[in-house]
Amino acid sequence: MDGKILVRVISVMLFFLGFWILLESTSWGLASANSYLRSNGGSMDSSRFTSMFESYCATYRLLGAVLLAVGLYQFLRSIGQKELHHV
Repeated sequence: MDGKILVRVISVMLFFLGFWILLESTSWGLASANSYLRSNGGSMDSSRFTSMFESYCATYRLLGAVLLAVGLYQFLRSIGQKELHHV
């Protein structure tokens, strides 16, 4: 497989992985907050739980956004390099 095609395939995979993580960030954040709650005996102040939930969601959203942006950037860059070589 050509190196440019491999870069495109990986960048598209990163894009869709980032998009999927963004879509699942809320459910994964809730699952992580519930896991943290269970590991600490099962009781916690509701405002602290909400804060943990929002922090976990933000972490997953950040990860998804970074992967999506890197994938999109690399894909567009590989297309731009192809167009420059044909001019």
